[in-house]
Amino acid sequence: MPEAALVREVTEELGCRVEVVGWLTGEVPIGTTHVLAVAVVRIVDGEPDPGEHDLVRWLEAGQLGEVDWLESDRPFLAELRDTLRVDEQLARGKGGPD
Repeated sequence: MPEAALVREVTEELGCRVEVVGWLTGEVPIGTTHVLAVAVVRIVDGEPDPGEHDLVRWLEAGQLGEVDWLESDRPFLAELRDTLRVDEQLARGKGGPD
């Protein structure tokens, strides 16, 4: 199950526990043996600690353009932006799209 593998990997790499709440549309081939799929998760325990990584950075929808994304990440950005905007609206108590 991809969800269980993702939760386990985030726990190992970032030291926090997440739950998968959805997946963005589509997949991008990575080489000849892998595909990139993007999960939407919610932190359920702890705070991300980059450990072996350079940085963990929280971004709002309007900040996605500030990152030099890998080419394989770019197909997901429009849907990610829309997902973040809905979450931002819900956090402000404005509800989601009509």
